[in-house]
Amino acid sequence: GHLVWATAAGTLMAAPFDSQKLQLTGAAFPVVENVLQNPTTGAAQYSISSTGSLIYISGGIQATQNKLVSVSRNGMEQPLAAPTHVYRAPRFSPDGQKIAVDVEEQGIQVWLYDLMRQTLTRFTFDGSANQYPAWTPDGKRIAFESAKEGIGNMFWQLADGSGGVERLNKGDSRQIPTSFSSAGQLLAFTEQDPTTGYDIWVLRLSDHKAQPFLQTRFT
Repeated sequence: GHLVWATAAGTLMAAPFDSQKLQLTGAAFPVVENVLQNPTTGAAQYSISSTGSLIYISGGIQATQNKLVSVSRNGMEQPLAAPTHVYRAPRFSPDGQKIAVDVEEQGIQVWLYDLMRQTLTRFTFDGSANQYPAWTPDGKRIAFESAKEGIGNMFWQLADGSGGVERLNKGDSRQIPTSFSSAGQLLAFTEQDPTTGYDIWVLRLSDHKAQPFLQTRFT
């Protein structure tokens, strides 16, 4: 008999609801505060049973912390010594000595974890949204999506952090680098088209020309 939802402040609200007419029948009121909620997606951690009992995780607006774990080819898991953060999209360097990974805390930035030294250092600094790293085959550069100049486009930078950030391609739609060809001449990436959804494109690094590889009405 009620519609329940989470606000951006981590508060669960409820309002009387007519399921036949699909309309509210009364004013909304707060049910519970400080519900754990993802700051990026807005997803709140709660559910309601068929008998009306509410279950939730407290914590307010914060992303779920996690650990970096390596998995061998036979399925054996080995936790890494990297500190707990909100990690996303980890990518091993070609020599297997480092991991480029997104850390989503007050923005999204690419960080580098050195497995030998067990150190975690920040790699990107320009703007508040740098993500989805991709190593070149020689391990000398890392490409990533950055929204530092507006919509998310592709940039790359020397893996040792020296030099400046270089734009790889300019587009009107979001572009996410995925992987380089074995010779390092081509970069496969995903582009979010407003009419066809997510499409696969290939960027030729010699002249920075891009062409679609798979562009359909499907993602």
